[in-house]
Amino acid sequence: MVEDPADYIWSSYQINALGRKSELCTHVPLYLALWWDELQRQASYRKLFKCAVKEDLLNSIRRTIHSEMALGNDKLKITLY
Repeated sequence: MVEDPADYIWSSYQINALGRKSELCTHVPLYLALWWDELQRQASYRKLFKCAVKEDLLNSIRRTIHSEMALGNDKLKITLY
């Protein structure tokens, strides 16, 4: 993967966080609800990506993806079944 989400070309990050124009992507209501001002909305969106994922969680996500299983704890299992 990439260190900075702006470097991942298949992501909408450049559009939502940096204001890049695209005819292929539209903003979803949840994104639009972040702020009424476009520049402030972009800043709020960038803040969502400031936290790092801990190594053990990242490894769990990777294992789960490779096994094609759902990631969650016992509480999620009870909720789903």
